[in-house]
Amino acid sequence: MSHAEIEQRLEPRLDRVTLYRVLGDLAESGLLRRITTGAATRYGVSGHAHAHFTCDACGITTCLETVPVPRPALPLRYVVDGIELNLSGLCPGCSKAHFSEEPEAEGK
Repeated sequence: MSHAEIEQRLEPRLDRVTLYRVLGDLAESGLLRRITTGAATRYGVSGHAHAHFTCDACGITTCLETVPVPRPALPLRYVVDGIELNLSGLCPGCSKAHFSEEPEAEGK
């Protein structure tokens, strides 16, 4: 979720500075993880590995819960403490709009 999405759902409301501080503290403690896609930062529950897709046209980021995140085979003594899979392209709405725009026929 983005900072704005969290802020909208909170009751009672927190001021923005407090919310940023709390999210930062939770990320530093390992309870949340920061997911940076382009210029946006989102927050997710640590240990909940799934892919994220960010649309290049509209900027919406979607969690792809059903897309498996591969665990790489690393050399001896490497320890993985987190994996992020961030995909980008066009979302269904933007790709439909993009591909439905047909070039005008010549001579019309």
